[in-house]
Amino acid sequence: MIVSNKGKIDNRLNIFQSDISPIIIFSTRRMPWKYQEALEKKATLHLSNAEHVDLVAMLHTLCDKYKIRTVACEGGPTLFRSLLERGLVDQLNLTIAPYMFGGAKAPTLTGLSREFLPASVHCSLIDMRVVGDECFLTYRIKHKRRSH
Repeated sequence: MIVSNKGKIDNRLNIFQSDISPIIIFSTRRMPWKYQEALEKKATLHLSNAEHVDLVAMLHTLCDKYKIRTVACEGGPTLFRSLLERGLVDQLNLTIAPYMFGGAKAPTLTGLSREFLPASVHCSLIDMRVVGDECFLTYRIKHKRRSH
């Protein structure tokens, strides 16, 4: 599955070169027509009329139409942040590697370092493994209880 608000996805990417599993793309009508034409031959397109992909609706579609119950977000910080802000993340798999990024434009887990999350997200460690110089952490996201 691919999520892209602008929909400028190159149909020559490796993911489109095999037919091991179906590819589902969620985007918006901002996807240029030439991309739509090329991608609809290789994937199922779900295009919304909104400026951004409605992530809640996307997850409902995945569950209802495709019977998908678990999704791994391997996207960048913008998608992860959007999912996190909406309370749509249950687990965080984090790899600590011996490399430090620097500079004003160095990305963080949730975007550029100057853009803080609107609220803290609390997690609890459920697993930790060290392999070579890397540490693999698994956290359960603690969601705030919603008042009715």
